[in-house]
Order: sequence, then structure tokens, then C-alpha cells
Amino acid sequence: AQQPLSAAAGSSAAAAAHRHLGSAEDLGDFFGTPAPTQAPMAGGVDPGDLGDIFSTPAPSAAQQRQQQQQQPAVTTAAPGGGFVTSQRPQPHAPPPSQRPDASCPSGPILDNRGQAGEPAARTAARAKRLAAQQAAMEAAKGAVQSDAAAKAAEQDQKSNLRDQVRPRMDVWSKGKQDNIRALLSTLHTVLWEGSGWKAPGLTDMVETAKVKKCYMRANLVIHPDKVKQKGGTLEQVVIADIAFDILKVAWGKFEEGELRGGGARAF
Repeated sequence: AQQPLSAAAGSSAAAAAHRHLGSAEDLGDFFGTPAPTQAPMAGGVDPGDLGDIFSTPAPSAAQQRQQQQQQPAVTTAAPGGGFVTSQRPQPHAPPPSQRPDASCPSGPILDNRGQAGEPAARTAARAKRLAAQQAAMEAAKGAVQSDAAAKAAEQDQKSNLRDQVRPRMDVWSKGKQDNIRALLSTLHTVLWEGSGWKAPGLTDMVETAKVKKCYMRANLVIHPDKVKQKGGTLEQVVIADIAFDILKVAWGKFEEGELRGGGARAF
């Protein structure tokens, strides 16, 4: 009976001692062994203070609420049914001053003249290239303006020549505006020397097919573009232009009266 009582008394004493020991120092005192301690670092820095030195201060409650409001909302299904809306965390973005410039990946631009710190030879080459491009643009602009001015002057000169040549052309076409044979047989009287036109004879335009052949040949001689391509003067181009229009009208009358109607008439 004494042994159970002694064991119970020992257990109670051990439990009481364990409840009163709350730290490693108390255990050391109880068992006679001192608890291990951390040695101070050089310079008097306590290792326990390193966390305070290198840690980032926690944001305030207002900053946490602002960050949560800026994060996009995400809706997910709740375990017990329904849906739960929460904020999705966003990756930390560097401030604008530290963000790279997408338009200039290799450095800042100085007044569109190149990068900071670039070699002088490169700057000179760029300036030379830009100057050449500017000169080419100015030359092209000047050419366009000169061409427009030349065309305007040519139109004015054509208008004056038309007024001078028109009376002579009216005398040639008077009374035979609808008679293609008469116009073709007298066309040489209004053309310039060396035009290349040979007046057809009477027998060359008896048949309608031969009239058409003579008309087509006349077009090759007096077409304004053909005359200009052959180096004709501006006056020759004006004469050819007026004669071409007169013959064109007469050819239209000829088609209506003889080619389509099947008739023939003497000129």
C-alpha cells in the first residue's frame, strides 16, 4: 500500500513542477542544465533584430483597403452553394520613373537626334541622311510645282493659238461639216508642211470601205497625241486637235447615212 502512494506522490510532484516551468531557463534550473543562449554578433547586433532590419514594414489598414479596391473582383463558387466575390491580387508594378520606355528600348531620345551618349560619327551620319532626305523632298516638291506651272502656261498658250487658228479651220470645214469625203480630200490645205498626210484621189473614196480606210489613215496623222510624240510644235498640235474633232463629227454622220443605211453618194 505504501508503494502506490509513493508513486502517486511522485507523479503529483512532477506534474506540479512541470506546470511551474514555462521556459527553457526554468527547465535548466530544474534539471541543473543551463538553457542555450545566442551569442551576440559582431558590432553588438542582436540576431533577433535582423528581422526588423531587413523586413518591410506592414502596410496600414487604409493602404490595404486601397490595394483591395484596385484589384479586380473574381467570382467563385462557394463550397456550401452560391457564389463568393473576392479580389484577385495583382503583381507589383514598378513606379513610372522606373518603367522602361517601349518606344526607346536602348535609352532616352534627345530631341529626336539619337540616343544619349552615342558616338559622334553616328550623329553626323544621321544628320547627313536627314539632310539628304529633306533635299530630296524639296526637289520633288519643286518638280511638281514646276510641272504644274508648265502645264498651266501651256494651256494658256493653247487657248491663244486656238483663237488664232480657228478662223482658218472654219473656212476649211464650212459647207462640208457632214461630208467626210470632202473634208479628207481637202485636209492638206490646213495641215503644216511635212505632216505626212497625202491627199486621197477621187477614185480612192468611191467605195465606203475605202472611205473608212482613208479616215483611219488620217487619224494616224492628225491625232494630237501622235503629233506631240513626233515632236510637233504647239501650233501643230492645236491644228491637229481641231481637225481631228471636225473629222470625227463627219465620220459619225457618214456611219449613220451610208454604212448603216447601205446607201452611197457622190461628194
